[in-house]
Amino acid sequence: MTLTKFRKSAPVFSPFFDSLLDSDFFDNRMQRDLPSTNIKELDDRFEVELAVPGFDKDDVNIELNDGLLTISSEKSEEKEDKDARYSRREFFYQSFKRSFRMPDNVNEESIKAQVKNGILTVEIPKRNEEKKAKTIQIS
Repeated sequence: MTLTKFRKSAPVFSPFFDSLLDSDFFDNRMQRDLPSTNIKELDDRFEVELAVPGFDKDDVNIELNDGLLTISSEKSEEKEDKDARYSRREFFYQSFKRSFRMPDNVNEESIKAQVKNGILTVEIPKRNEEKKAKTIQIS
């Protein structure tokens, strides 16, 4: 009788297959499908930047509802190439949805958005609230 050492998988594929069984693989995959985001707070506004290469401003839906800013998109495309000897049809579908809780001091009526060089920038101005001096009588 000969004893043989058992391996889970071939050494060339081991890291790949181990990552498939790792629960973090699925979490990381889901995070990669969301656009990278930067949020800046400036003196007069907040800026939210999302990396959305291949998207136009019309492809993106931006909503502010009860202090929750939601940026989403669903984009689909169908290409068909026909030749005398073959026909090829390709489908493309991409979607994302990101939500951010806004602070109370934003001016909801003046939000602006633009897409330039694959970056969606949402400018959210702060409300201009003048600080009122309070006089308190101390007895």
